[in-house]
Amino acid sequence: MALITMKCKSCGASLSVTDGYCVCPYCGSVYFRLVENVCVPDAETISLAEFENKVICSSKKYYLNCKKGVVSDADADLTNSKITAAEKALDDFKLYKIADILKDVPADNFAAARIRLLCAAGVRNENELCLYCGDLKKLGEYDAFLSVCDDYAKAVYKDIEEKCIENAKTANKIKKGYEYLRIGETESGLRYAKELISFYPYNARAWELLIVAKCAADKDYDPSCDLEKLKACPDFPLIAGIGQSDVYGTPIDLSPTIRERCRTIKSARRLKATFFYKYLLKPLLVLIAVGTLIGIWKLIELLVS
Repeated sequence: MALITMKCKSCGASLSVTDGYCVCPYCGSVYFRLVENVCVPDAETISLAEFENKVICSSKKYYLNCKKGVVSDADADLTNSKITAAEKALDDFKLYKIADILKDVPADNFAAARIRLLCAAGVRNENELCLYCGDLKKLGEYDAFLSVCDDYAKAVYKDIEEKCIENAKTANKIKKGYEYLRIGETESGLRYAKELISFYPYNARAWELLIVAKCAADKDYDPSCDLEKLKACPDFPLIAGIGQSDVYGTPIDLSPTIRERCRTIKSARRLKATFFYKYLLKPLLVLIAVGTLIGIWKLIELLVS
């Protein structure tokens, strides 16, 4: 009997079985329920492509009716405009604007309460919120939001709340790796980081720990390749912001150890490039130009004579 490895279509992680369902442990997608195998005569069969299409169609996404908080009264156009402006600021990840935009919008407005909660968590939507590390109940906006939710929205957020707590447990495991490095146990820290990556291959913080550990273990280590894997993780925007990088292209919210190593590596490359241009390429170009001018001069003398 062949074994099939099931991968999440949203983030590519290996699926695990929970209560009979195939569940992605990283983004929370649920695909189908496993039931006892029953052979039915003349049963319809489908191709692998059709099966994958059905999996995609059944992929679980966190979705709320965000328009529930929009007021239909003609006198409330200003409130609706504020909510629209806050949604745009949220999509653009300009979270610092949201509190001012929604300052006078009532707390019992569903759309506004949802935006305030997402802003407090530093995310743009529910799919990003399920990557948040921590207890949502500790966010002051969480209870205020639940108080204006219907039963469906409460169920969605209960699911997300449990996922966030699991993320917090993972974050605590990652902190243990930094403790190894802090006390000088570099080899143990590196080994521990590699083990974490095997369990959490799509966790940006785990990749950050691995890169820091490699920097500590090898003074010539170039983190460029591993940084690309870190940036591909679904939760990367939550730890590095959007478009926030230093002059060397390294996200400014990453560990100073990583930023310093990238600066050293890229400065060395720039120095080599400068040396090559100044002492090899530039003299060669000058010789070629002089030789070309001499050749043209000789050609002119030949034509004139």
